[in-house]
Amino acid sequence: MNQIGRNYVKFDFDNISLSDTWDIKIQQVKDLILQYIRSNKYHIYSKEYKDDTINFYAGTIKLTSLNEIYILLIFVYPNDDFCKYSYILNDLSNYLNNNTQFSNISLWYQLTKGKTKPSNDDSLIKISGENDICEDIFGYKIYISPNSFTQSNYNAMIELYNLINKITKEKRSKILHYYGRGMTPISHVLKDNFEKIYGYSSCKISYEDGIKSVVENNVKNIELLYDKSKDKFFENIGKDNDKTIIISASRNGFKKLDKVINVKFNNLIYIACNMKSFIQEIDGLPIIYNILGEIDMFPGTQYKEIVIEIKIKK
Repeated sequence: MNQIGRNYVKFDFDNISLSDTWDIKIQQVKDLILQYIRSNKYHIYSKEYKDDTINFYAGTIKLTSLNEIYILLIFVYPNDDFCKYSYILNDLSNYLNNNTQFSNISLWYQLTKGKTKPSNDDSLIKISGENDICEDIFGYKIYISPNSFTQSNYNAMIELYNLINKITKEKRSKILHYYGRGMTPISHVLKDNFEKIYGYSSCKISYEDGIKSVVENNVKNIELLYDKSKDKFFENIGKDNDKTIIISASRNGFKKLDKVINVKFNNLIYIACNMKSFIQEIDGLPIIYNILGEIDMFPGTQYKEIVIEIKIKK
């Protein structure tokens, strides 16, 4: 896949700053949506809000390696009588299909009554296209639903997974416990390095996408668990000694690393996208760490994916 910049972006319609870190196809889709809004005299929230029609507020665009794309639009609307404007959304779907050449366009929307982005995934409503789209990662078909976790840069993602694959081949264990972002694709990439892989996700949609992907790819040694509280993760990592633990933390950190270092393990790898949070988390812990690699996953920002090996001080 010949990617140019980020293949996953979120933006507010009233504050879009064109960036050369966006993939060119995503830039084109964003431009088409703006053209549609202007040509039909629709409204962008905060610029010219109208209480008798839909107001475009925010957008998410994801482009995959299989040339599939999903678009999630958020609209501000003052009441619940939104259905009468469904023709607008169908018209937008046709407009995008007629002016682009993607294998599949999956178009969704959410509503909000104020300038707060909705977080309830049950409020997602499909306008057109398939329920989900797919990424091709080392020949595996990985499903992605709107609002599910996805890496923001395909080439950097492949670089990261190659690095983790190399590390786990050189530092062998029977069992892998992987907690956090990217649970499904990395489990597939590493499946030949372990007898058994347990993947844990705090996001229900990512977990459901993962189950679908494991079944689609007929992988037998991956077991995925929905584990928002980390209880299953901590229960399982205490059961076996011949194991590798990989934690892929959010920008706020994992929060419970002090409990992880109290169990026996062969290898402990921490993937940090915010080094500041990692440093705060290890403050006072009896560990030493070694940076194994840095991946520029988020071009145009201060953040990187930093792969860290953690060892207990003797």
